[in-house]
Amino acid sequence: MGAFCAQFMASNPAVLLNKRKRFASFLRRTADGTLFTRPNIVPEWVAHLHYAPPMFGVLQSSYDDVEAELNEMRSRNGHLKILFVGGDGLSILRINHLLRNHPDLYLESTPIVVPVQGEAPHGVYHVMHGGWRLYIRFIRACVRAPNVGGVGGQQDKATKDDPSVKDFNTHIYLLWKLTRAAGEYLLVLSNTPGAIDFDQTSEFIEAAEENIDLAWLVHFLYDFAYLVLEFKQDVRGCESQHLDLLWTEYFATAHTGTANKIHYTTMAVMRVWWAQAMTPQLASLYHKIRSLPMSNNKGVKVGWDTPIEWLNGAITAGVEKLVSESRIENFIERFPLLQHNYNVLRAEFFSRAEHHSWMKSMETDVNHWKAFFIEKIGRNWQQATSRNTTSKLGITRGTPPWEEVRTTMHKHGRDSVAHYVAEHARNLTSNFYNWAP
Repeated sequence: MGAFCAQFMASNPAVLLNKRKRFASFLRRTADGTLFTRPNIVPEWVAHLHYAPPMFGVLQSSYDDVEAELNEMRSRNGHLKILFVGGDGLSILRINHLLRNHPDLYLESTPIVVPVQGEAPHGVYHVMHGGWRLYIRFIRACVRAPNVGGVGGQQDKATKDDPSVKDFNTHIYLLWKLTRAAGEYLLVLSNTPGAIDFDQTSEFIEAAEENIDLAWLVHFLYDFAYLVLEFKQDVRGCESQHLDLLWTEYFATAHTGTANKIHYTTMAVMRVWWAQAMTPQLASLYHKIRSLPMSNNKGVKVGWDTPIEWLNGAITAGVEKLVSESRIENFIERFPLLQHNYNVLRAEFFSRAEHHSWMKSMETDVNHWKAFFIEKIGRNWQQATSRNTTSKLGITRGTPPWEEVRTTMHKHGRDSVAHYVAEHARNLTSNFYNWAP
């Protein structure tokens, strides 16, 4: 238990080393224009999707509903020894509680249930959402910058302080633009006299913290934006063990009062536990299918929640009138052929053009933000790291997020990280798993 809890501590050397290496690596990728390039990983297999008949009248918010769904899925797949069950955070949290309450049914009789948390879009969204809540003051200052939208402008109005899952696509695109702009600004500074090499990450951040505005920008990348991007890329590449490392890093963000991601702190703990508690043979299978490759193309793997999101979106768009259970059932039966044809066309005609258009549409805002940072923070390393405690970006209230994280992660006693992790891990596993002290 002590070793397990230590992974979530602020002092975890693996997390700290990865953050430093990621910071320097992503800035280099920003310099050569490959920051958003998909992982160069060719899938070893391609997922085949079979859509079972829908279950009407049940959702994920009720334990009774999730239990009914789980029992139905086990009944349909009674010939299997192991059933990997995917879902969003809420449904997987319910399943973890059901396994705790009924291990004799779900873990000691077949098919045994192994929960697989959907990591894209839901996992990526929640990793983004926690950091967004912490860094909204910096984000808001940027979207209100001149030439980007201004106070009350289109960009300002379109940006929500607390985006929902439905807002995910528009807000992560904004995050990518701001990530690129902030990174390119740091590259401008790094080419001026006296600049500290960003490979010396600790010294770089220490110097940046002399100026409150540069500190906001650097920590925005170091603690938040680069974590979201690496998480998304790890899903695309099925970097399973590395994803677990990122879940331990994310715990620090989710555990703060401002982020307030109560369920996802527990989910982070359980996601890591499942990856590490299985027998070697089962763990090997689990890690190989952590993400689903939807084609033979490089870097195209998706979370277990993605296919059902595609299906849900298709049903919403395709069954608009005279909605009935029978029409939905018929649509689902025909959906695999429609999806296959769409994926072939997309891979053949759309992907490269879409990526080029997406990158080109960033240019205007990225350049405006770089000019904004140069004006407000400084045009060279000496100016940008000069002592300044009053924000010229207009960020005036509250504790900076990196300080809130630091304070939260160093609490003692019953409020400590070790106590929190141990309490939740034992609560959800002690009925069927023996912990060493």
